Amino acid sequence: CHMHTTSEHTVNGASFPIEIHFVHADANSNLAVLGVMVQEGDASPVFPDLARLDQIFPDENGVTHEVADLLHFEALFPADRSYYHYFGSLTTPPCAEDVMWHVFRQPITMSKDQLSVLLRKLGRLADASELGMSNRPVLPLNNRTVYLGQNPAGLREPNTSPPDSTGTK
Repeated sequence: CHMHTTSEHTVNGASFPIEIHFVHADANSNLAVLGVMVQEGDASPVFPDLARLDQIFPDENGVTHEVADLLHFEALFPADRSYYHYFGSLTTPPCAEDVMWHVFRQPITMSKDQLSVLLRKLGRLADASELGMSNRPVLPLNNRTVYLGQNPAGLREPNTSPPDSTGTK
């Protein structure tokens, strides 16, 4: 799980303060990413303690915490599980192609205080990055088709052959 500010996806041209990514790889090295948009609103029950929320990122001394010990990931998914689906690429190096993206249509909410904690931490990460940001700018679709809610018939299926000894398919 990692986060970007501002969102790397837009919905009807609108961006969100934060986008959370859950990156998965299967035994054949096929990649899938779940994207969750975050907007200001009601406090998220996932983060009732702001000090604990602050522990998701390394502190000033580099001390880290196991994120899985701090939160229940599925609780960060919206109640409405409908999503947009397309084949794209990772948004961070190595920017691998043929990634199955599933971006939830409904954003989750966090309070202004919760967002402030995350945005402050993400801002520090952006300051430390070579590009001075924690997100990749929104890119054109480049003839990609975006589907709603399911993998429709005819869409490329993931690779089912195991990687060879060099790690390639």
